[in-house]
Amino acid sequence: MLFPLSMAVINLRTRSPEVSLSLSGFSQVLGYGLAILGPLGVGILHEATGGWTWVLIALAAKLLRDRACSRKQSRGRCADARLALARELMQAMCDCVENRGMRIRQRLLSFHTLAKGIEHVVDQ
Repeated sequence: MLFPLSMAVINLRTRSPEVSLSLSGFSQVLGYGLAILGPLGVGILHEATGGWTWVLIALAAKLLRDRACSRKQSRGRCADARLALARELMQAMCDCVENRGMRIRQRLLSFHTLAKGIEHVVDQ
């Protein structure tokens, strides 16, 4: 029941097809990746406890968490502005890393030049 709801919420919370596409792609990859852990966790918990009591408690806790998350998501906010902010943040981080890489390359080049100069002095 949560899967169809999540697919509907993606389209309800976006204004443009591009944002809907990127949000859908991200959420599906992440969702399927996390869904792998569900049956595995249930099996491990069942084997560790030897019964179904703790498994059912864990599933009830997950149900309560999902309910709280769905209430938060039902507030009617649009994801476009948040996605644009996240893209700007990622671009700023990439620029910072790129600038830091340029500075490191410049330092390595200056050290290399200094080392060549020292070799030249030592050779004479």
